[in-house]
Amino acid sequence: MTVTGVVGDAVAQNSDRSLTISHSATSGDAAYNGITIADVTALVADGCLVSDAEWDTVSGYYAYNAERGPKYGANWYRVLIAYAQDRTDRTLPGWDGTTLKPTTPYTAAEAAESEKVWYAWTPVRKTLECLETVYTPVPQSESAQQQEVFTPEISVRADAAITEGGNAVFTVHANPAPAANLPVTLNIGDDPTSDFLA
Repeated sequence: MTVTGVVGDAVAQNSDRSLTISHSATSGDAAYNGITIADVTALVADGCLVSDAEWDTVSGYYAYNAERGPKYGANWYRVLIAYAQDRTDRTLPGWDGTTLKPTTPYTAAEAAESEKVWYAWTPVRKTLECLETVYTPVPQSESAQQQEVFTPEISVRADAAITEGGNAVFTVHANPAPAANLPVTLNIGDDPTSDFLA
């Protein structure tokens, strides 16, 4: 026997409701005709539809944050990975970050932590909670987490002007700073078109 319950609104509310299913029995056998069958209460999921507006909003957050650092853009990209489970008609944007491309969806638990910092995560967290009742979250291995895997930008700055024959001092900067030692090869020589170092 299949019982289908329909919730009568067209807007996903990211919340569930209960539905009571009543039964009646009709039988030619007097032993079964009109017997009492207890009602059944079923939980009806209202739906987790990721709207076009929500997809576009998160896509905009990703585009804005993609170049801000190793985690900012990656977090929003991972939200889109989660949303894509529900919106197979949408295509993930190109990956513009400096980290390895994320492959795992952002979780509701992570969004709850992000929500403590910025209120815009609230609707995202609610949608992810709903999606996780339908789709099983992919557990992240440590190697899959996009924590500090990035290529820093290296720059060199001369500290002070010197007199010819003196010692020049240069400072090498890495932005953002790497979590561990980073091998850098720096070649300094004469600029063939001037009296300056290159």
